[in-house]
Amino acid sequence: MSRTANHYKTLGIPRDASAEDVRAAYRRMARRYHPDRYEGRGDSSETMARINHAYQVLSDPPSRAAYDESLRPPARSPAAGSGVGRRMRAARHRPWLLLWFVLSVVVLTLGWVAVVTLVPGR
Repeated sequence: MSRTANHYKTLGIPRDASAEDVRAAYRRMARRYHPDRYEGRGDSSETMARINHAYQVLSDPPSRAAYDESLRPPARSPAAGSGVGRRMRAARHRPWLLLWFVLSVVVLTLGWVAVVTLVPGR
């Protein structure tokens, strides 16, 4: 089973659903997609496997707690994204910024050379 599958979406329930809601949703989905009773297009065995796996995870309180924890985004420390390393990573994603900097230095240098050589009076 894929780690990216959202078991709550598979069963069509909210994250704060009770154990009874999980069981009722599983029974409803199992009746609908059971391979012996499914009348829709295609093979329902893969869908039924996802439904069974979702129910297995969400019906067991320790498994559900671990799954809910895995859905939570990782916490970042304040110091992890600061300093020169963060600016270097940001610059890698914006190559136009480096191009702009180089072109402005070239234009300013050429302008200064032109002023120094073409303006009389020094």
